[in-house]
Amino acid sequence: MSIALLVSSTVAKVTFATELILMERGTFQMGSDQQYREELPVAEVAVDPFMIGRIEVTSPVQSFR
Repeated sequence: MSIALLVSSTVAKVTFATELILMERGTFQMGSDQQYREELPVAEVAVDPFMIGRIEVTSPVQSFR
């Protein structure tokens, strides 16, 4: 099942639209026993469904320092 949603927003007088897609629930293995101790133990993690933008959004300004 796939759902897409078009969202339009205005931020600092700039209007943009992004297509959101549904990521269905599932499980994955988080962690590693191959590299660093702090990544142990490997555990199965369940993720609920969520919406995410289809295209990555980047900013020319480095806002995370």
